[in-house]
Amino acid sequence: TPDLDDVFFALTGGTNVPNQPHQPHQPHQPHQPHQPKETAR
Repeated sequence: TPDLDDVFFALTGGTNVPNQPHQPHQPHQPHQPHQPKETAR
């Protein structure tokens, strides 16, 4: 399984600067489940 850093790197489009030290990504808050919109009918 790919590391979270690799996945995040892929999501960001690989815009990492090679000459700069790679700073650890801050953990994203877990996505809350989308509540069903009753008005969307």
